[in-house]
Amino acid sequence: MKYYYFTFITAVFLAFAADSTAQDYRSSIRSWNEGRLTWDDFRQESFHADSIASAIYWSFETFPVKKRYGNLTVSKLESHLLMDKTLSWVRPDCMTGHYLKYPQIIFDIAELYRRKFQSEIDRTPNLYRQLFSFYDNACDKSIEEFKFLSDSGDNTEQISIYERKINKELENSAAADNIPKFSCRDFGASFNAGVNCEVFYGNAGKLFSPATLFNLGTSLSYKESFFDVEMLMGGGKVRNTFTANDYTWDKGDGYSHLNISLQYTYALFDNDNWKIGPFIGIGGLVHSCNKTEEEREDENIDNTIGQYNAMAGVNISWKIRRRLSLVYGFPDSKGNYMENMLRFKIYAARSQFCPDFAGYSINFSLTFSVFARLLK
Repeated sequence: MKYYYFTFITAVFLAFAADSTAQDYRSSIRSWNEGRLTWDDFRQESFHADSIASAIYWSFETFPVKKRYGNLTVSKLESHLLMDKTLSWVRPDCMTGHYLKYPQIIFDIAELYRRKFQSEIDRTPNLYRQLFSFYDNACDKSIEEFKFLSDSGDNTEQISIYERKINKELENSAAADNIPKFSCRDFGASFNAGVNCEVFYGNAGKLFSPATLFNLGTSLSYKESFFDVEMLMGGGKVRNTFTANDYTWDKGDGYSHLNISLQYTYALFDNDNWKIGPFIGIGGLVHSCNKTEEEREDENIDNTIGQYNAMAGVNISWKIRRRLSLVYGFPDSKGNYMENMLRFKIYAARSQFCPDFAGYSINFSLTFSVFARLLK
C-alpha cells in the first residue's frame, strides 16, 4: 500500500511541476504583436554597468499553421518575433519613457527583419535555413549599428531619427495575411472515381437499355493538357431479342459493359474555382450477355460483342477544395499543390458493335478527382 501511495504522490508532483514549468514558460514569452513595450515586460536589475540602461532579448520563432482563403487551405510555417522577459532587464533608476524607446526600437528593427524573412520563406521555402541565417545576421548587424549611433540609448537625436525611420518602414511593410505566391511545375497527376450513365440511340438503342456504370481512372498532365486512362464497368438490360455470333440475346437478359478508353482534354479555362475544356477519346467497348449456369459449362458459346468507339465532349470540373503545402529546408522541393474536384462530363460516342447494330450514345459522368502538382 505504501508503494502505491508513494507512486501516486510522485505522479501528482511531476504533473504539477510540468504544468508549472509550462505556465512559467508561457508567461515569460511576449510577442511583438501584443503592442508597445512597457517596463512591466522587463526584470529590474540594479547590478549592471551605469553605461547601459536596459537590454532586450528576442528571437525569431516559426510555428506550423493552416490558413483558409476561400477554397484554398495553406499549410506553412508562420514566424513570430518573441521577447524573453526572464532575460530582458532594466536598471530601476532608468525606468522612464525616454529610456523605454531604446529597447522598443530594437524590438521594432527585429520585427522589420522578421517580416522580410517571412516574405522570403513564403516564396522560397526550400531556402529556409539559408534565409533564417541571413536575416538573423542582418538583423544583428542593423541593431549593432543602432546601438553604436544611439550610444546605447543616450543619444536622443539618433533615437528620434531611428524612431521615425523604423516606424515608417513598418507601416510600408504592414504584415498582411496574404496567400503565398507560388507556381507549379508543368507535370501533374490525378486519380478519378465516380459514376457514369450511357444512353444508346439508333439500332443500339433498340437493343440495349441505358447502362449504369462505375468509372475509375487516372490522368497525367502537362501544362493545360490532360491525358486520361479511364475504365467503365457496369451493365443494363437487353430490350429486344436478337442474335449475334450465333448466340441469342433474349429480351430481359442482363448484360455486362466494359469500356477502356484513352482521352485527351485541353483546359481552355482554369481559375480558382473551375476548370473547363473540350476532350476527345478512343476506346474499346465490350458487351457480354450474362450467362446462365448451363451456359457457363459450354465454353464454345460466344456471348460477347465489341467495338472500338470514338468520343468527344466537354469536361467541367468544380474545385471543391485546394491545398497548398509548403515544405521547408529541402533544396529540391518547395512543396505541393492539390485540388479536390467534382468533374462533370458530357460526351457523345459512336457505338457500332457490329454493322447491324450501329448507333450513338450520349454519356453523362460525375467523378471525384484528386489532382496534384509539385511546386517549382
